[in-house]
Amino acid sequence: MWDERSSFTVVTVIPSHPRITLQVISHCHHFRDLKRMFVGSRHTEQLILRSQPRIVVTVEDSVLRTEMNSLESEEQDDPK
Repeated sequence: MWDERSSFTVVTVIPSHPRITLQVISHCHHFRDLKRMFVGSRHTEQLILRSQPRIVVTVEDSVLRTEMNSLESEEQDDPK
């Protein structure tokens, strides 16, 4: 910000989120202990959340599966 009374610029620097987090962890023993406890599990949890779940949409005797099987057999009989 420019101050008209002086010839220098006043700039307010806001610290980044990681820097604030490091300061809080270094000053508070509770946070430091919690971070140590969950170091491995956080990584595993993030991998689980990012992986795509496998969802079975049809069972062996579903109507959709039987209809699709009948359509496939009709297509195989047709000449290409």
